[in-house]
Amino acid sequence: LFFLKRAKNLMSVELLDFYRPDEREKNLYLTRIPAALPRPEKWGKLYNAFSPYGLLYRIHLVEQDADSSPLEYGFVSFYSGAAARRAQRELNGRLEIGGTRIRVQFSDRIKPAAAASPLLHSSRCQELANYYLGFHGWSSRVTAMEAVPNSVGTVCYHCRVEIQIAACRGACTGSGVGEVPHGPSEGALQKAQSIGVAKKQAFSRAIAAAFSRVILCILPSGKVGAHVVPSCDPQCDLPCDLLSVCDLSHDPQCDLSCDPPCDPSHPIT
Repeated sequence: LFFLKRAKNLMSVELLDFYRPDEREKNLYLTRIPAALPRPEKWGKLYNAFSPYGLLYRIHLVEQDADSSPLEYGFVSFYSGAAARRAQRELNGRLEIGGTRIRVQFSDRIKPAAAASPLLHSSRCQELANYYLGFHGWSSRVTAMEAVPNSVGTVCYHCRVEIQIAACRGACTGSGVGEVPHGPSEGALQKAQSIGVAKKQAFSRAIAAAFSRVILCILPSGKVGAHVVPSCDPQCDLPCDLLSVCDLSHDPQCDLSCDPPCDPSHPIT
């Protein structure tokens, strides 16, 4: 019986990565949204209804002319499939906007842009990390920011970033390159501005690349663990351990205080 319960708990563990949540089970399709309501009001009502279930990736409303159709549709995307399932189960046919009950189903229409990177933008990565690990649960530092030589017609910089998780031995690095067009006829002020933009791009891409190696483990108890995927970069010799867990059942911005204290030498299995 003990092993059956343990196996059931392991099956309930959800793994979240720092990639765009394009999976069907994380995207909800909403119909029967009143078209006559102002867009900010509709967006606000949807956010207030769905955000208690988990961190939202996006709310997208497909507006139509209220004269041609009194109802329209939209999409709500979660980072967590478990959060999306709870929201669908509890809000389908029960959520009411403008006197109309909204139908909430899983979406079959998610078509990721072929040219878009599957990695989350750096701002999204930080939002996701803050939600599950807490604002003080992780940190980052720039280990290198260098101009790329022999860049003809452009200003190009390479950035290397290291991410660490508080009170844990795991860490990971990521690299990114920022490149901005710059002609020889442009002055010193324009070049300085281009350098700033290139550095910002490089840093943003390095953060996203570093987080792409992190996997969050959401336990049924509400605790969160994290695993750092080993890098194939020969310059990375940082330890890649399973990180300790923190209890987020009471506050998504946990300060990583665990009772009893987390022991990184006992990974989650």
